Amino acid sequence: MILGRGSKNGNDAPYYGRHFDQWRITCATQWHAFIQHKFFLSLADGSLPPKNFVYFLRQDYIFLLQFARAWGQITSKGSDISEIRMATAMMHQLINSKLQMHIELCNDEGIDTQKLFETTENPATTAYLKHFENVGASGDFIDLMAVLSPSFLGYAEIGSFLASLKTAPKYQRWITTYTDKNHQVSCHHIGRVIDDAIVQRLGADAMTTERWQTLCDRFRITTKLEVNFLDMSLSG
Repeated sequence: MILGRGSKNGNDAPYYGRHFDQWRITCATQWHAFIQHKFFLSLADGSLPPKNFVYFLRQDYIFLLQFARAWGQITSKGSDISEIRMATAMMHQLINSKLQMHIELCNDEGIDTQKLFETTENPATTAYLKHFENVGASGDFIDLMAVLSPSFLGYAEIGSFLASLKTAPKYQRWITTYTDKNHQVSCHHIGRVIDDAIVQRLGADAMTTERWQTLCDRFRITTKLEVNFLDMSLSG
């Protein structure tokens, strides 16, 4: 089963731009393990135990705080207003939509905001955030896009698939966040910005450059960290 519909890339997956599509292809095994992870499939049919969902939410809250800061960091690395505007919009969306949803869902489970804020990081979360920190310290705009796009656009691909299913109502609020059309529109815009940024910095033949392999490696490592994060959520 391939997640996603309405593809332009021949793999029945949403198309978020030429370079993102190639990043996805270069780590097909890891991407498959991420997109088709048991966590999402059990969340869709309602069989995911509530304790695992809450554990995921608490760790993802920690992750999203740093994820939003990383998008903020991109604003200092953007070369034009379109890059800066995109990064600012993503930071705003994460803080005012995604994080707020986590707070409210945890509140529903009796975990108030202070307890959520005091959540202890799992090593899988720490490793993922350290990866962001390392790339942010040494990389430029397209390096950061290579490590931020797997999560944001990957969850949109998952949302595209979930939108095609009759999902159980148990986790519907979380599912709706990623099946929302506005989320998909944001991801298509990010894909266009990535394409323009890579061509601007590396040229029209970017995929033939030595730098391209580094970007592919960053994307692949990030995808593996996503898989580890989901594995952690099932065992937490």
